[in-house]
Amino acid sequence: MLYSISNLNPDVLKGLRKVKNKAQTFLQSVQNEDGGWGGNANLISTIEETSLAIRALACMYNQEEISNGLKWLQAHLPNDLNDIKATPIGLYFASLWYFEDMYPLVFASSAMNEVEKSIANCELIITSEAF
Repeated sequence: MLYSISNLNPDVLKGLRKVKNKAQTFLQSVQNEDGGWGGNANLISTIEETSLAIRALACMYNQEEISNGLKWLQAHLPNDLNDIKATPIGLYFASLWYFEDMYPLVFASSAMNEVEKSIANCELIITSEAF
């Protein structure tokens, strides 16, 4: 949700600003001490949930949280992709946990892509402010 509304035009965002701030505050508050995220505060960090949190926070320029999350991902993504273990995420039909073997890789690469785009946008803003 945070990821989706963060890129909205400021005029459209007016009514959602409070929601956006709450979502950001929540993600910051549930980041584990190890730098990753789990399903909630103090639940074991997973590649999937850490990646989704990084992706959401990347557009908010939360440097410390993102940096800690990326360090956690780097330490937990295996060198051999055959060693990636998917963990359940979300609910399917409100009673069954679901997972897909490719989720860790897809979510992690999506998070890293979002951070890269965020850095490029930030550099663009800084460069244009210099002129």
